[in-house]
Amino acid sequence: MQIATSFAYSTLTSKTADDEDNLAKNNPHSTTSSTQVNISPEAREKLAQQLQAENNEEEKNEIDTEFLDKMIEQIQEQIKEIQQELRKLNSDNGKEVQQEKKMLESQLSSLNGTLLGLFGKKLAALEESAP
Repeated sequence: MQIATSFAYSTLTSKTADDEDNLAKNNPHSTTSSTQVNISPEAREKLAQQLQAENNEEEKNEIDTEFLDKMIEQIQEQIKEIQQELRKLNSDNGKEVQQEKKMLESQLSSLNGTLLGLFGKKLAALEESAP
């Protein structure tokens, strides 16, 4: 019968300043150094155009969301007004009042659909502008 065992040995060493200098000389990737890169005027212009395009897109998204916010607010106000009119008409059951209620309910339904569409557009605009 044979028993095999394995042992792991570790050696503790202390690091000196000379060791760090040798490491830095032998491993240039681990040192921090300043590197200067020259960019051609054409590349600078292209980079400037890209940055400007990104800024324009961000501004456009901000304007879009601001516009959408205003539209949403206006639709919500219209919905509140129609709901108030419907409450006023609830006590009257005349034929003309019933027709007016149906018309107001139709408008309310249409405004709710519009509101949902605006929320969808705002969500899409916010997702586009998210990093």
